[in-house]
Amino acid sequence: TSKKCVYMVPSLPWFFAAVAMLVVVAVLQVARLLMKWCCQDKAKAGRKQDRASASSSPPQEQKTPHLGYITVVPTNKALQGEHTIELQSTHLKTDTECGWWLCRHTMTQLATLEKQVNMEVAAIRALRSRRRHQPTKAADGKAMAQSEGEEAESDTESTADNDLAQAMQVIHRRTLE
Repeated sequence: TSKKCVYMVPSLPWFFAAVAMLVVVAVLQVARLLMKWCCQDKAKAGRKQDRASASSSPPQEQKTPHLGYITVVPTNKALQGEHTIELQSTHLKTDTECGWWLCRHTMTQLATLEKQVNMEVAAIRALRSRRRHQPTKAADGKAMAQSEGEEAESDTESTADNDLAQAMQVIHRRTLE
């Protein structure tokens, strides 16, 4: 009972179908390439005529920019300030559209930034809490009591505003990296 390796050979109709599809694709690609070459010459001639007529005609009027304004009001009161952003665009059709686009874009960016800042504040507080609860390797109780006193002083210095300022610095540094 010897086992022989048998190769799978597709049936003849499937083989012809595959060859026919390859030929059709090749013919279509050649036709597309020839059309591109033929149209390219006509387009170059058209562009030359457009340039000649543009130099003889008066310059076109410039579009007036449309304006959109938004006042940034974060949900976190510590981040709030009266910041106003202005958008000037010649691509958008109306002032309302500019304002809508600016509002959507700004609100998305603001929500993301607020989440980042809040997570960084939470991380800073978690690190401080972890340091406070880790056992110190002091040999005698006197050194241990002294380190607890230092931690208490650092806790009073580190307020929510200090955490927020530190978190903003970290976010700013990450943004610039």
